Amino acid sequence: MSAVKDTAELWVDQADRAHCCARLQADGGVQGYVCPYKRKDGGVVWISIGAKIGYGANGERLYYDCFFQDVTGRKEAEEALRKSEEGYQDILQTAMDGFLLLGPDGRILVVNEAYCGMTRYSRGELLNLRVPDLEVNETPESAAAHMQKVKESGADRFETRHRRKDGSVFDVEISVQYRDVDGGRFVCFSRDITERKRAGEALRDREQLLRTSQRVAGLGSFILDLKTGLWESSAVLDEIFGIGEGFERSVEGWLSLVKADWRERMSDYFVNAVLGRRARFDKEYQIIRRNDERVRWVHGQGVLELDEDGRPVRFTGTILDITERKAAEEEKTKLEAQLRHAQKMESVGRLAGGIAHRSEE
Repeated sequence: MSAVKDTAELWVDQADRAHCCARLQADGGVQGYVCPYKRKDGGVVWISIGAKIGYGANGERLYYDCFFQDVTGRKEAEEALRKSEEGYQDILQTAMDGFLLLGPDGRILVVNEAYCGMTRYSRGELLNLRVPDLEVNETPESAAAHMQKVKESGADRFETRHRRKDGSVFDVEISVQYRDVDGGRFVCFSRDITERKRAGEALRDREQLLRTSQRVAGLGSFILDLKTGLWESSAVLDEIFGIGEGFERSVEGWLSLVKADWRERMSDYFVNAVLGRRARFDKEYQIIRRNDERVRWVHGQGVLELDEDGRPVRFTGTILDITERKAAEEEKTKLEAQLRHAQKMESVGRLAGGIAHRSEE
């Protein structure tokens, strides 16, 4: 300090000096006045100033009693925290998912642009709303009960529906955590899953249509994973084979259903023709149903799926119960044989009649 002739030289901002001095003169002292000061090396240090005026017996000002505390570390920490919070806010505001910070009564305290876009409300409008104002699936009472449950458990993830400003409804997935600060805070992230729900419903509709079509046609389907040797089957295929959930769905399990006099032929066909020569599976053969041991005719068809190296990895196909068709074909064959025999006997009769007629002449 010996090199400093006037302490005014130490102030980075003279406005700070003027303000601090004004408070000192008005109040007779200051406490914890934080401002930047110059260091001897030209750097800046943050200090907290405590000062008071010393008065004489007659009330005259005799001196200033000043105390300085280096608070640079604290200021740097505060600045780092401020920047971190700004970065945190930037992340929340630019996130694709909606963000909501709720008070203990469900009132919206903070909301990001993504959720504003989902609901078509402005930020100012949403800050005047509570969750029950947006919730479709839950009543205000059930919403309050749900929030109490989250408060007790600490977190939850669930699907619900929210209402937009125009009255339309959209599906959302909510992930919420409870924080026991400032009287209680609910930190919520919301994701618009409307398209995902629609796609799921469309998939379920297609699957239902496929199941119905298979049932009407009596056509079962399967997928064989050639890496594991196990296959998955449709409900219709299970009915055709007469198998339940406990049946081992493996290649060996399938062969155990094949009628004994067909088993070796079908095993050779699958291993050598289909897997070996990559031929399409297309065979009619007999099985013995597992649940009632009845012999059934089936028509199996399937194709191999190869990986990028040309190795078979999956075998997908269908099984059609053709027992009735086979019975009809067999009956037709018998009738045709009977017809041919009758026609032959008729021809023999006509021939015998003609010979007898000529003999009489």
